Amino acid sequence: MKYYLFFFLLAIHALQAQSFERHYFKENGEETLNPDIAQFFRDYSIKDHKVFHFVQYAMNGMKECEGDTHLIIPLIREGKYIVYDTNQTIREETEYKNGQPEGLQKKYYSDHKLEEVGYWVKDSNSVDEKGRYATSYQIESYFDTKGKLVVEKGTGPCSRWNEAEELIEEGVYLNGLKDGVWEGYPSEQSIIFYNEIYEKGVLTQGISYDALAQPYRYKKLDEVAVFTGKEKTLEAFLRRAFTKSLTIRTRSFRGEILVSCVVNTKGNITEVQVPSLRDRYVREEIIRIMNRMNGKWQASKHRGQCTSTQLHIPVRL
Repeated sequence: MKYYLFFFLLAIHALQAQSFERHYFKENGEETLNPDIAQFFRDYSIKDHKVFHFVQYAMNGMKECEGDTHLIIPLIREGKYIVYDTNQTIREETEYKNGQPEGLQKKYYSDHKLEEVGYWVKDSNSVDEKGRYATSYQIESYFDTKGKLVVEKGTGPCSRWNEAEELIEEGVYLNGLKDGVWEGYPSEQSIIFYNEIYEKGVLTQGISYDALAQPYRYKKLDEVAVFTGKEKTLEAFLRRAFTKSLTIRTRSFRGEILVSCVVNTKGNITEVQVPSLRDRYVREEIIRIMNRMNGKWQASKHRGQCTSTQLHIPVRL
């Protein structure tokens, strides 16, 4: 907590010295100091004494999204979050609270016409250790590309198309939730087709196929990366490793720092960074310890297929 407060005060001081502060990021969301390898950047400005406003751009200067956040890194969205289309029109508007969607969401076609209206609602039966509720999405209205209302009051058949007039997915909504069979042809290269069965919005079974027609069965759309080391928990592994480290014990640094890394599709740790730590020896030791977790992770999954994911891990020394 002290680390976050210290970082927040430093960011406030830097932003007060100029109208905005610019941060560069790689494709996977990892921050970099080298603009030549960055895929996008964000300009942060002070909205009030507790909130930053950020605008994200592609490296060609095209606006991608904007919103508010309590922290620069990691980004925790708060309030209205806007996503822009390639023609710089609004594609999506979503309300966020404490980093997760909650409230009204609207989507638009590239010609500014309304495509979809829905709501992210709290699930009172699902609360994490920090007291945060999970949210689920319920559709209210859906308009086809010609402006015809096809889903009304959360009920009706729905076919989604991309800007190239290619079918993305189709199925039926009932009382705001997916119901029955849904089929999709997503644009992501790893998945060329999926077939899913829903009961009142709950996925009961699904199967996706990659470019080689390899099938992947699943019962969850997304699964987060999970630590699978013999220590049973990530916290236990880090506590044991840092306690045994002579370098950590003999250096004067104490406190909590934020370590970023990527868990790749094979469950290995890559791209470890400790951007806020100046002590080179402690930084190198943390990177060495983090890399010892190679093979000790189960990769995250999307529609049954392994994906890479970036983690931001608080470490107390």
